[in-house]
Amino acid sequence: MKYVVMGLGIMLTACASTSVPDGFVYETSVRGEQGWQGASARAKAAESLTKASVVVHPAAALQSALPSAEVKVKRWGVSYFGADWTRYQVKLDADVTQAGRTNKCRMRAPDTPVGAMTLKEIRADDGAALQQVLQELVAACVAQVSAG
Repeated sequence: MKYVVMGLGIMLTACASTSVPDGFVYETSVRGEQGWQGASARAKAAESLTKASVVVHPAAALQSALPSAEVKVKRWGVSYFGADWTRYQVKLDADVTQAGRTNKCRMRAPDTPVGAMTLKEIRADDGAALQQVLQELVAACVAQVSAG
């Protein structure tokens, strides 16, 4: 990490590199992982969640289920509910083009914080619960595309 001292402030000019999958969203309410100040901590937490290969990019599953389609996963991962910062929602935003028609899969689970996972539950077992919900969202997207 490189810092440049400017007057009384310090400006961050480069961040430590992490290997977070493309489009992975990891928005937490954890103190120290908020805003630009928490970007490095947030990236490290996201990397630790995905490095065990339990949580995998949903593009492969979508492509496997829809082999003739063009799949573009824009965003996927977790974020907290604005109404309850202790509960988290799993997200999948993908565009799937098949036979000249584009389906926009904008999937979220659950819809409300009631019964939603906590960050501790999401992080447990290298993200197994997160991966399970992602698989359910992929299946819902495949059903939406197949229904035409």
